[in-house]
Amino acid sequence: MSVYILMFLLLSLATCSITDAKTPTTFSMESNCDQTLSFSDSMILTGSNLTSSCSMDVATDGDALGLLIDITSFSLPPECNTTLEIVHPLGPRISGKLCGTKLSTKVFNTSVPSVELQYETDTSDTDATFSIILTSLKRGPIGSCFDDAFRCSNHFCIAKALVCNGVDECADNSDETRGCDSSQARLSSMPLFTAVVTFLAWMSSSFGGQT
Repeated sequence: MSVYILMFLLLSLATCSITDAKTPTTFSMESNCDQTLSFSDSMILTGSNLTSSCSMDVATDGDALGLLIDITSFSLPPECNTTLEIVHPLGPRISGKLCGTKLSTKVFNTSVPSVELQYETDTSDTDATFSIILTSLKRGPIGSCFDDAFRCSNHFCIAKALVCNGVDECADNSDETRGCDSSQARLSSMPLFTAVVTFLAWMSSSFGGQT
């Protein structure tokens, strides 16, 4: 019976390790104007129905050596009387003023763990919307990933806990394609294995008690 119990425990631990993907928290810019948002591995920032200018700071903690910023959706008035800009904390521009709907560049990276986002508008009647994924970069001292990091196909390093969580933190979707199908297949079969082992352990215990 002890063998079956050991198998059950090992399968339970395997199930926990597979399902331990971390989903980023989503924040709205309109609810966090003039504030500082802090996050560990990744976060999503959205904007909609912003009726006035707004600025905010975003910072990652821990051992991050920078930020990967992926603008996944963006729709601002084409007249460019409404703009969004990503700024280095010491002043230099990272993105320049962004407006309209077609961006020449949607992915930016920094060598500092914090940025300021500046939203400026001269009208209260705007249909501006956007969504941005900000991810903490986990790079080792000689350009390799830290042991607890995942190396994206574009060579950026992100936390392993973000892999296969349904969000493209790598900005090239490699964290949602490499190994995710096999992990999901293993995950779907785990409850069956666990049920079988539990049943065998129960049978062993029942028959053992009768003899």
